[in-house]
Amino acid sequence: MQRDLVFLSGDFTFVPKDKRYLTKYFKTRTQKMFLSYFILFGTYDNFVDHTGIYCQKRYMKILHDKLIVIENAHKIAKQNLDFANLVKIENGEANLHICQIRLKNSLSIE
Repeated sequence: MQRDLVFLSGDFTFVPKDKRYLTKYFKTRTQKMFLSYFILFGTYDNFVDHTGIYCQKRYMKILHDKLIVIENAHKIAKQNLDFANLVKIENGEANLHICQIRLKNSLSIE
């Protein structure tokens, strides 16, 4: 029900408190709208239709991959009680290498 009300209102700017650290990695209006839309619906298939913001599927895939990498790095740092990297991630200072993660299935935080 809540998703329907948010969808009808057209307000795709909401990000829950526990995920606010993600806004430090998504700077532009399109990126912020993508972030809140993806958190709300769990998919980006109808992003252009629902928000009216045009962007290519390839760009949305890049944003999605970036989001997944950041969330995975956050989850791993939290599980390992690695507070130094956790603070870096939550402050938006972590340099996450998406290509390395895809190739090696490991995290590189500098």
